[in-house]
Amino acid sequence: MSNERLPKKEYFQLRLKQAEEAGLTSKADYYRGRLEKMAAYAANAEKKAETPPHEASEEDAAKARAIANCQKAFEGLDEAGRLWEANRFIKACSGSGLPVSTSMAFLKEAGVMSDTELMHSITF
Repeated sequence: MSNERLPKKEYFQLRLKQAEEAGLTSKADYYRGRLEKMAAYAANAEKKAETPPHEASEEDAAKARAIANCQKAFEGLDEAGRLWEANRFIKACSGSGLPVSTSMAFLKEAGVMSDTELMHSITF
């Protein structure tokens, strides 16, 4: 007998056949289920490969515009000016019902402030 391992699919097929021949219904059900899961996984992977690449949505475009506008608003500001502008931005977002963490994440994504400046901006 060889020490080489069979590929999973072949192994499960062999064990299913053996279980059916031995009348072991619970083991046969187990290996049948494993083979079905493998087939479903393979079909899903194939489907994903056939899906066309994601096209930029209107939401993505709006976010890109918002980031560009944010970067423009912070352009040329010194540290105190960035803190002031960030604090104003966070207050406006909070007034609209957005959590502080969301507005801070946006400022971080826009790359307009360091992490330290972001933390200071909420206490400024």
